[in-house]
Amino acid sequence: MLHILGMIGKGMGITLLGIFVMLALLLFAALFVPIRYSAKGYKEREGAPSGKAALSWLLHIVSFHILWEGKLHYRLRIFGIPVYDDQRSALRKEKGRKKEKKPKQKKAKQQKGGGAEVEHDSAGWESGMKQDSAAEPEDMADKQRNAAMQKDSAAMQKDNAAPARENTRRDKTAMQEEEEAAGGRDAPRLEQEREKTSFFSKIIEFCSMLKGLFCRLLDIPRRLAERIKRLEETAAALKAFLETEELKRSLSLGKKQLMRLWRHIRPGKLKADVHFGFEDPYTTGQVLAAMGMLYPLLGKGVVIRPDFEETVWEGELSVKGRIRIFFLLRVLWILYFDKDIKRLIHMWKKEEA
Repeated sequence: MLHILGMIGKGMGITLLGIFVMLALLLFAALFVPIRYSAKGYKEREGAPSGKAALSWLLHIVSFHILWEGKLHYRLRIFGIPVYDDQRSALRKEKGRKKEKKPKQKKAKQQKGGGAEVEHDSAGWESGMKQDSAAEPEDMADKQRNAAMQKDSAAMQKDNAAPARENTRRDKTAMQEEEEAAGGRDAPRLEQEREKTSFFSKIIEFCSMLKGLFCRLLDIPRRLAERIKRLEETAAALKAFLETEELKRSLSLGKKQLMRLWRHIRPGKLKADVHFGFEDPYTTGQVLAAMGMLYPLLGKGVVIRPDFEETVWEGELSVKGRIRIFFLLRVLWILYFDKDIKRLIHMWKKEEA
Protein backbone atom coordinates (compact mmCIF):
# COMPACT_ATOMS: atom_id res chain seq x y z
CA MET A 1 0.00 0.00 0.00
CA LEU A 2 2.79 2.38 0.93
CA HIS A 3 4.59 1.47 -2.27
CA ILE A 4 1.49 2.41 -4.33
CA LEU A 5 1.11 5.74 -2.47
CA GLY A 6 4.78 6.48 -3.09
CA MET A 7 4.39 5.81 -6.80
CA ILE A 8 1.31 8.10 -6.96
CA GLY A 9 3.16 10.88 -5.10
CA LYS A 10 6.16 10.48 -7.35
CA GLY A 11 3.97 10.72 -10.48
CA MET A 12 2.21 13.85 -9.14
CA GLY A 13 5.57 15.44 -8.34
CA ILE A 14 6.89 14.73 -11.82
CA THR A 15 3.67 16.16 -13.36
CA LEU A 16 3.87 19.34 -11.27
CA LEU A 17 7.55 19.73 -12.14
CA GLY A 18 6.75 19.35 -15.84
CA ILE A 19 3.98 21.98 -15.59
CA PHE A 20 6.33 24.35 -13.78
CA VAL A 21 9.04 23.84 -16.42
CA MET A 22 6.53 24.47 -19.22
CA LEU A 23 5.31 27.68 -17.58
CA ALA A 24 8.91 28.84 -17.06
CA LEU A 25 9.71 28.16 -20.73
CA LEU A 26 6.61 30.06 -21.85
CA LEU A 27 7.53 33.01 -19.64
CA PHE A 28 11.11 32.97 -20.91
CA ALA A 29 9.86 32.84 -24.52
CA ALA A 30 7.39 35.69 -23.93
CA LEU A 31 10.14 37.88 -22.45
CA PHE A 32 13.09 37.15 -24.73
CA VAL A 33 11.72 35.83 -28.04
CA PRO A 34 11.20 38.91 -30.21
CA ILE A 35 7.91 39.96 -31.73
CA ARG A 36 8.62 40.60 -35.39
CA TYR A 37 6.72 43.21 -37.34
CA SER A 38 6.55 44.02 -41.03
CA ALA A 39 4.58 46.44 -43.17
CA LYS A 40 4.22 47.18 -46.87
CA GLY A 41 2.37 50.02 -48.56
CA TYR A 42 1.74 51.10 -52.13
CA LYS A 43 0.33 54.24 -53.69
CA GLU A 44 0.02 54.68 -57.43
CA ARG A 45 -0.43 58.02 -59.14
CA GLU A 46 -4.12 57.56 -59.95
CA GLY A 47 -5.14 54.73 -57.63
CA ALA A 48 -6.06 54.50 -53.97
CA PRO A 49 -3.45 53.56 -51.34
CA SER A 50 -3.21 49.95 -50.19
CA GLY A 51 -1.07 48.17 -47.66
CA LYS A 52 -0.68 45.34 -45.19
CA ALA A 53 1.01 44.82 -41.83
CA ALA A 54 1.81 41.71 -39.78
CA LEU A 55 2.96 40.77 -36.27
CA SER A 56 4.38 37.30 -35.60
CA TRP A 57 5.85 35.56 -32.57
CA LEU A 58 7.81 32.35 -32.07
CA LEU A 59 8.18 31.08 -35.65
CA HIS A 60 4.70 32.33 -36.63
CA ILE A 61 2.96 30.26 -33.95
CA VAL A 62 0.97 33.41 -33.22
CA SER A 63 0.41 35.84 -36.10
CA PHE A 64 -1.81 38.87 -36.58
CA HIS A 65 -2.40 40.39 -40.03
CA ILE A 66 -3.97 43.70 -41.06
CA LEU A 67 -4.94 44.46 -44.68
CA TRP A 68 -6.13 47.73 -46.17
CA GLU A 69 -7.68 47.84 -49.65
CA GLY A 70 -10.29 50.57 -49.37
CA LYS A 71 -11.51 48.80 -46.22
CA LEU A 72 -9.79 47.44 -43.12
CA HIS A 73 -9.53 43.65 -42.69
CA TYR A 74 -7.73 41.77 -39.93
CA ARG A 75 -7.27 38.18 -38.76
CA LEU A 76 -5.57 36.26 -35.93
CA ARG A 77 -4.00 32.82 -36.32
CA ILE A 78 -2.52 30.41 -33.76
CA PHE A 79 -0.55 27.43 -35.10
CA GLY A 80 -1.86 28.39 -38.55
CA ILE A 81 -5.50 27.97 -37.42
CA PRO A 82 -7.64 31.10 -37.97
CA VAL A 83 -8.96 32.12 -34.55
CA TYR A 84 -10.64 35.31 -35.73
CA ASP A 85 -11.26 36.70 -39.21
CA ASP A 86 -13.57 39.65 -39.75
CA GLN A 87 -14.37 38.60 -43.35
CA ARG A 88 -15.52 35.14 -42.25
CA SER A 89 -17.58 36.59 -39.42
CA ALA A 90 -19.29 38.95 -41.89
CA LEU A 91 -20.07 36.01 -44.23
CA ARG A 92 -21.52 34.02 -41.33
CA LYS A 93 -23.77 36.94 -40.38
CA GLU A 94 -25.04 37.22 -43.97
CA LYS A 95 -25.78 33.48 -44.10
CA GLY A 96 -27.64 33.72 -40.80
CA ARG A 97 -29.76 36.58 -42.11
CA LYS A 98 -30.64 34.59 -45.26
CA LYS A 99 -31.65 31.58 -43.14
CA GLU A 100 -33.85 33.80 -40.99
CA LYS A 101 -35.57 35.25 -44.08
CA LYS A 102 -36.44 31.80 -45.52
CA PRO A 103 -38.53 30.60 -42.50
CA LYS A 104 -40.38 33.94 -42.49
CA GLN A 105 -41.35 33.47 -46.15
CA LYS A 106 -42.58 29.91 -45.45
CA LYS A 107 -44.70 31.18 -42.55
CA ALA A 108 -46.22 33.87 -44.77
CA LYS A 109 -47.19 31.24 -47.38
CA GLN A 110 -48.75 29.03 -44.70
CA GLN A 111 -50.75 31.97 -43.40
CA LYS A 112 -52.08 32.66 -46.93
CA GLY A 113 -53.25 29.04 -47.31
CA GLY A 114 -54.89 29.12 -43.89
CA GLY A 115 -56.74 32.32 -44.88
CA ALA A 116 -58.38 30.54 -47.79
CA GLU A 117 -59.56 27.80 -45.45
CA VAL A 118 -60.97 30.40 -43.06
CA GLU A 119 -62.86 32.08 -45.90
CA HIS A 120 -64.33 28.74 -46.88
CA ASP A 121 -65.39 28.07 -43.30
CA SER A 122 -66.94 31.56 -42.99
CA ALA A 123 -68.98 30.97 -46.16
CA GLY A 124 -70.35 27.73 -44.72
CA TRP A 125 -71.13 29.45 -41.41
CA GLU A 126 -73.08 32.21 -43.22
CA SER A 127 -75.14 29.65 -45.14
CA GLY A 128 -75.96 27.87 -41.86
CA MET A 129 -76.99 31.16 -40.30
CA LYS A 130 -79.35 31.87 -43.21
CA GLN A 131 -81.03 28.51 -42.72
CA ASP A 132 -81.44 29.15 -38.98
CA SER A 133 -82.94 32.61 -39.63
CA ALA A 134 -85.43 31.16 -42.11
CA ALA A 135 -86.38 28.45 -39.60
CA GLU A 136 -87.05 30.94 -36.75
CA PRO A 137 -89.16 33.95 -38.02
CA GLU A 138 -90.97 34.41 -34.75
CA ASP A 139 -87.77 35.25 -32.81
CA MET A 140 -86.85 37.94 -35.34
CA ALA A 141 -90.29 39.60 -35.00
CA ASP A 142 -89.90 39.76 -31.21
CA LYS A 143 -86.46 41.36 -31.58
CA GLN A 144 -87.84 44.01 -33.95
CA ARG A 145 -90.59 44.91 -31.47
CA ASN A 146 -88.09 45.32 -28.62
CA ALA A 147 -85.85 47.56 -30.78
CA ALA A 148 -88.81 49.80 -31.71
CA MET A 149 -89.79 50.18 -28.04
CA GLN A 150 -86.19 51.16 -27.10
CA LYS A 151 -86.10 53.82 -29.85
CA ASP A 152 -89.38 55.35 -28.61
CA SER A 153 -88.08 55.57 -25.01
CA ALA A 154 -84.83 57.24 -26.17
CA ALA A 155 -86.77 59.83 -28.20
CA MET A 156 -88.94 60.68 -25.16
CA GLN A 157 -85.81 61.18 -22.98
CA LYS A 158 -84.31 63.58 -25.57
CA ASP A 159 -87.53 65.63 -25.72
CA ASN A 160 -87.51 66.00 -21.92
CA ALA A 161 -83.81 66.99 -21.74
CA ALA A 162 -83.98 69.67 -24.48
CA PRO A 163 -85.82 72.39 -22.39
CA ALA A 164 -83.41 71.98 -19.45
CA ARG A 165 -80.39 72.49 -21.74
CA GLU A 166 -81.92 75.63 -23.25
CA ASN A 167 -82.48 77.12 -19.76
CA THR A 168 -78.86 76.49 -18.70
CA ARG A 169 -77.53 78.06 -21.91
CA ARG A 170 -79.67 81.20 -21.33
CA ASP A 171 -78.38 81.54 -17.76
CA LYS A 172 -74.75 81.25 -18.92
CA THR A 173 -75.14 83.86 -21.67
CA ALA A 174 -76.81 86.29 -19.24
CA MET A 175 -73.94 85.94 -16.76
CA GLN A 176 -71.33 86.44 -19.47
CA GLU A 177 -73.10 89.61 -20.67
CA GLU A 178 -73.15 91.01 -17.12
CA GLU A 179 -69.43 90.27 -16.62
CA GLU A 180 -68.52 91.91 -19.94
CA ALA A 181 -70.54 95.04 -19.05
CA ALA A 182 -68.80 95.32 -15.66
CA GLY A 183 -65.39 94.81 -17.28
CA GLY A 184 -66.14 97.49 -19.88
CA ARG A 185 -66.84 100.05 -17.15
CA ASP A 186 -63.63 99.27 -15.15
CA ALA A 187 -61.29 98.76 -18.16
CA PRO A 188 -59.79 102.31 -18.32
CA ARG A 189 -59.00 102.33 -14.61
CA LEU A 190 -57.38 98.92 -14.72
CA GLU A 191 -55.22 99.90 -17.71
CA GLN A 192 -53.98 103.03 -15.91
CA GLU A 193 -53.01 101.01 -12.81
CA ARG A 194 -51.15 98.48 -14.94
CA GLU A 195 -49.21 101.19 -16.76
CA LYS A 196 -48.19 102.81 -13.46
CA THR A 197 -46.97 99.52 -11.94
CA SER A 198 -45.02 98.60 -15.10
CA PHE A 199 -43.37 102.03 -15.22
CA PHE A 200 -42.26 101.89 -11.56
CA SER A 201 -41.02 98.30 -11.95
CA LYS A 202 -38.90 99.31 -14.96
CA ILE A 203 -37.38 102.21 -13.00
CA ILE A 204 -36.54 99.86 -10.09
CA GLU A 205 -34.94 97.30 -12.44
CA PHE A 206 -32.87 99.97 -14.16
CA CYS A 207 -31.62 101.32 -10.80
CA SER A 208 -30.67 97.85 -9.60
CA MET A 209 -28.82 97.20 -12.88
CA LEU A 210 -26.86 100.47 -12.50
CA LYS A 211 -26.00 99.57 -8.91
CA GLY A 212 -24.69 96.11 -9.91
CA LEU A 213 -22.66 97.56 -12.78
CA PHE A 214 -21.11 100.20 -10.52
CA CYS A 215 -20.20 97.57 -7.91
CA ARG A 216 -18.54 95.38 -10.56
CA LEU A 217 -16.56 98.33 -11.90
CA LEU A 218 -15.31 99.14 -8.42
CA ASP A 219 -14.35 95.48 -7.88
CA ILE A 220 -12.25 95.23 -11.08
CA PRO A 221 -8.95 96.53 -9.54
CA ARG A 222 -9.15 94.06 -6.66
CA ARG A 223 -9.77 91.11 -8.97
CA LEU A 224 -6.94 92.15 -11.28
CA ALA A 225 -4.57 92.39 -8.34
CA GLU A 226 -5.55 88.90 -7.15
CA ARG A 227 -5.04 87.40 -10.62
CA ILE A 228 -1.65 89.07 -11.01
CA LYS A 229 -0.61 87.76 -7.62
CA ARG A 230 -1.69 84.21 -8.54
CA LEU A 231 0.18 84.37 -11.84
CA GLU A 232 3.33 85.56 -10.07
CA GLU A 233 3.09 82.73 -7.54
CA THR A 234 2.53 80.17 -10.32
CA ALA A 235 5.45 81.52 -12.36
CA ALA A 236 7.74 81.45 -9.31
CA ALA A 237 6.74 77.86 -8.46
CA LEU A 238 7.22 76.77 -12.09
CA LYS A 239 10.62 78.46 -12.27
CA ALA A 240 11.73 76.77 -9.04
CA PHE A 241 10.44 73.43 -10.37
CA LEU A 242 12.33 73.79 -13.67
CA GLU A 243 15.56 74.75 -11.91
CA THR A 244 15.62 71.71 -9.62
CA GLU A 245 18.44 69.22 -10.00
CA GLU A 246 15.97 66.34 -9.85
CA LEU A 247 14.26 67.55 -13.03
CA LYS A 248 17.55 67.88 -14.88
CA ARG A 249 18.63 64.38 -13.90
CA SER A 250 15.19 62.96 -14.76
CA LEU A 251 15.23 64.59 -18.21
CA SER A 252 18.67 63.24 -18.99
CA LEU A 253 17.64 59.77 -17.81
CA GLY A 254 14.43 59.85 -19.89
CA LYS A 255 16.32 61.00 -22.99
CA LYS A 256 18.88 58.25 -22.55
CA GLN A 257 16.24 55.52 -22.14
CA LEU A 258 14.18 56.76 -25.08
CA MET A 259 17.23 56.68 -27.34
CA ARG A 260 17.93 53.10 -26.22
CA LEU A 261 14.32 52.17 -26.90
CA TRP A 262 14.46 53.72 -30.37
CA ARG A 263 17.68 51.87 -31.23
CA HIS A 264 15.97 48.65 -30.17
CA ILE A 265 12.62 48.99 -31.96
CA ARG A 266 13.71 50.89 -35.07
CA PRO A 267 13.30 48.98 -38.34
CA GLY A 268 16.15 46.70 -39.26
CA LYS A 269 15.16 46.94 -42.91
CA LEU A 270 13.61 50.07 -44.35
CA LYS A 271 13.04 50.64 -48.05
CA ALA A 272 11.04 53.51 -49.49
CA ASP A 273 10.66 55.25 -52.80
CA VAL A 274 8.59 58.44 -52.53
CA HIS A 275 7.72 60.67 -55.49
CA PHE A 276 5.78 63.77 -54.43
CA GLY A 277 4.95 67.23 -55.68
CA PHE A 278 2.51 70.03 -54.86
CA GLU A 279 0.85 72.73 -56.89
CA ASP A 280 2.98 75.36 -55.19
CA PRO A 281 6.76 74.70 -55.57
CA TYR A 282 7.38 76.53 -52.28
CA THR A 283 5.31 73.93 -50.41
CA THR A 284 7.25 71.15 -52.12
CA GLY A 285 10.51 72.72 -50.99
CA GLN A 286 9.29 72.98 -47.37
CA VAL A 287 8.29 69.30 -47.29
CA LEU A 288 11.64 68.33 -48.82
CA ALA A 289 13.49 70.33 -46.13
CA ALA A 290 11.51 68.56 -43.36
CA MET A 291 12.31 65.14 -44.88
CA GLY A 292 15.95 66.13 -45.16
CA MET A 293 16.10 66.69 -41.38
CA LEU A 294 14.85 63.11 -40.83
CA TYR A 295 17.00 61.58 -43.56
CA PRO A 296 19.93 60.62 -41.25
CA LEU A 297 17.52 58.63 -39.07
CA LEU A 298 15.85 56.86 -41.99
CA GLY A 299 18.94 55.35 -43.62
CA LYS A 300 20.21 54.71 -47.12
CA GLY A 301 17.24 52.64 -48.30
CA VAL A 302 14.99 55.70 -48.55
CA VAL A 303 14.76 57.48 -51.92
CA ILE A 304 12.98 60.85 -52.09
CA ARG A 305 12.12 62.30 -55.52
CA PRO A 306 10.50 65.76 -55.39
CA ASP A 307 8.61 67.16 -58.37
CA PHE A 308 8.40 70.95 -58.65
CA GLU A 309 6.40 71.01 -61.90
CA GLU A 310 3.23 68.98 -61.27
CA THR A 311 1.07 67.70 -58.40
CA VAL A 312 1.85 64.05 -57.76
CA TRP A 313 1.90 61.64 -54.83
CA GLU A 314 3.06 58.04 -55.31
CA GLY A 315 5.51 55.56 -53.84
CA GLU A 316 6.07 52.33 -51.97
CA LEU A 317 7.25 51.44 -48.48
CA SER A 318 8.63 48.29 -46.87
CA VAL A 319 9.51 47.97 -43.15
CA LYS A 320 10.79 45.07 -41.02
CA GLY A 321 11.88 44.98 -37.39
CA ARG A 322 11.53 43.27 -33.99
CA ILE A 323 10.63 44.12 -30.41
CA ARG A 324 11.53 42.25 -27.22
CA ILE A 325 9.12 42.53 -24.28
CA PHE A 326 11.99 42.23 -21.79
CA PHE A 327 13.61 45.40 -23.12
CA LEU A 328 10.37 47.39 -22.86
CA LEU A 329 9.81 46.19 -19.29
CA ARG A 330 13.40 47.05 -18.41
CA VAL A 331 12.98 50.67 -19.62
CA LEU A 332 9.69 51.04 -17.73
CA TRP A 333 11.26 49.55 -14.58
CA ILE A 334 14.15 52.02 -14.66
CA LEU A 335 11.87 55.02 -15.16
CA TYR A 336 9.25 53.97 -12.61
CA PHE A 337 11.65 53.24 -9.74
CA ASP A 338 13.92 56.25 -10.30
CA LYS A 339 14.15 58.35 -7.09
CA ASP A 340 14.33 61.70 -8.89
CA ILE A 341 11.17 61.01 -10.89
CA LYS A 342 9.33 59.97 -7.72
CA ARG A 343 10.39 63.19 -5.98
CA LEU A 344 9.23 65.29 -8.93
CA ILE A 345 5.83 63.58 -8.94
CA HIS A 346 5.49 64.17 -5.19
CA MET A 347 6.48 67.84 -5.56
CA TRP A 348 4.00 68.36 -8.41
CA LYS A 349 1.13 66.83 -6.43
CA LYS A 350 2.03 68.98 -3.44
CA GLU A 351 2.00 72.15 -5.56
CA GLU A 352 -1.38 71.25 -7.05
CA ALA A 353 -2.82 70.63 -3.57
